[in-house]
Amino acid sequence: MMKKLGLLILFTVFFNVTIISQPIEQLMQEGNQFYINEQWQDAVESYNKILGQGYESAALYHNLGNSYFKLGNLGEAILNYERALKLEPRDEDIRFNLRLANARTIDNIKEVPQIFIIDWWNNFVSVFTVSGWAFIFLLVYLLMLAFIGIYFLSQNINLQRFSIYGGIASLIILFITLLIFISAYDREASTDYGIILVNSVNVKASPTPESSDSFIIHEGLKFEIQDQLDDWVRIKLADGKVGWLPSNSFGRI
Repeated sequence: MMKKLGLLILFTVFFNVTIISQPIEQLMQEGNQFYINEQWQDAVESYNKILGQGYESAALYHNLGNSYFKLGNLGEAILNYERALKLEPRDEDIRFNLRLANARTIDNIKEVPQIFIIDWWNNFVSVFTVSGWAFIFLLVYLLMLAFIGIYFLSQNINLQRFSIYGGIASLIILFITLLIFISAYDREASTDYGIILVNSVNVKASPTPESSDSFIIHEGLKFEIQDQLDDWVRIKLADGKVGWLPSNSFGRI
């Protein structure tokens, strides 16, 4: 009886997973076909239906960004390129399309120069996602355990000496990888970014419609989200300017 019940549960789980995964695959194929046929709006609707089911991937966001770009919706295109790049930071196709879209934005914001070593470290940490650095940490840890195992199990003096050097090197790399992982995790957890989705918006000095305008920004601009108060968010631009935006004027990456 228990065996039959176990098989029934296994079949039910498999059946449900199949039922859930088939529409996603079908919608992706439909979206891709719509894109090939230059039916950009239909492609957008298909891709957004997939996101509505809780599924996401770099390829999905990239395709969605391409569709929005073809429709001339620059803000949504950049937003989805950024989301794709967040999942696959080393993908050159995504980077190229993002640069192409950013070249069409109105605002030309100059970044505040950083100390070389800080800028280099930030770029290095961004090479992989948090999950990527965690995977590298695990591989180095397993490699270190392998060297330890070789040292205790091998009877060969040269092999033992090699395992000592390898173990020390892997321990150093493990420590460095841990620091990078912590830095990447802290950045992802503490830093939030957004993209302007409306044609233009006035950035306010305080979180009220009646407050004075500090400056104006346009569709596609990326900014850092520093705080939120009701329907307003405090933003910071790359050049250091700060102000408040209504939350319905942008999308979070």
